[in-house]
Amino acid sequence: SPLYFASGDIQDCFYHFAVPDGLEEFFSMPGIRGRHVPWATIDGKTPHFDDWMVPLLRVSAMVWSWSLHLAQRAHETLCIPAGLTPDKRIVDRAAAIPLTRGTTRNAIYVDNFLGVSQPMSLVAKHAQQHRLQLEAHGLPVHEIEDSSTQTDFCGLHFDGVDHEVRL
Repeated sequence: SPLYFASGDIQDCFYHFAVPDGLEEFFSMPGIRGRHVPWATIDGKTPHFDDWMVPLLRVSAMVWSWSLHLAQRAHETLCIPAGLTPDKRIVDRAAAIPLTRGTTRNAIYVDNFLGVSQPMSLVAKHAQQHRLQLEAHGLPVHEIEDSSTQTDFCGLHFDGVDHEVRL
């Protein structure tokens, strides 16, 4: 019998993860002289030509590996109350968890999530719980796919009818 998939994506994920107060200095960009950014203002004033400016980020920068790690862990943790517990999660470099009728498995990759199940109604229910849990924490979800026998996730194509995964 076919497998069903449901998925979604946290819209603008990294912009929703604010740098905690007091940690801004650890999320700074390299310093730059005022002459290189003549349009910049600090507290309404234009910096002097030779002044050093060190931009402090207010959100987690996608390009930093720790930002990726923190977003991944936050997503995984936020979804536990929705029943998406680690024992039901598909993870890299781990043994596969058997999927039997009436059970659901889920995969989370930073801002993307995928649910897999039989029957279709169960995967749709779990995906909705996942979305509601994220949205309850101010994380808007888009690119929603409610129930399908085929989907793409993290560069792989999943076919629930033929039970195949392809690049």
